[in-house]
Amino acid sequence: MKQSGHRILFEKCWTILTANFCHIFSTGELYNPEQLNYGVEAFEAYKNGCLSEDLKEEHRKVTEAELVIFQFPLYWYSMPAILKGWMDRVLVQGFAFNIPKGSGSGLLKNKKALLSFTTGGNQAMYTKEGISGDISYVLWPMQFGILQFCGFDVLAPQICFAPEYAPLEERRQMLTSWEKRLKTIWEEKPIPCILANLRRVKEERKGKLP
Repeated sequence: MKQSGHRILFEKCWTILTANFCHIFSTGELYNPEQLNYGVEAFEAYKNGCLSEDLKEEHRKVTEAELVIFQFPLYWYSMPAILKGWMDRVLVQGFAFNIPKGSGSGLLKNKKALLSFTTGGNQAMYTKEGISGDISYVLWPMQFGILQFCGFDVLAPQICFAPEYAPLEERRQMLTSWEKRLKTIWEEKPIPCILANLRRVKEERKGKLP
């Protein structure tokens, strides 16, 4: 991507999580010291410009980004806690989304995002018949519940199944495939996180799908 003129920024989540998780304010007092509500306090801190400097810097990076790639190992059928912590602290109300409009009120529009991750199990394990179930169900909370909710255009995930157990040549092919995809990733269309899944749920309820 650098060869195509794009500026790449690698972010390590733990660099902004060295402080106490609930430390989100650099100045100011609690909005409601009698009853702590993290979401409310984060929203008020954002509105009043009281978020800590590390979070303001993360907001600047996300604002400038055209494509955000979340790279991680699938852990307990989700993202690792440190990445979830980044999202909890950075994707606050006012910056990433608004309430009570709900879905469709995401503020990070005109930006692409995708999940790129490795798994411990092979591809067959993450199918409808596999022991881990359809991978799309695993990804639903992350792709729809977080990324699309915040306004991102969600691209298809990049999944490397069980690289730990794959032969060397197969691991090389995983990297080659990813590298090839990145060259044309700007041409990709977002996946229909909402409609496709809602349609499937409705059809399942009607008994049309097994």
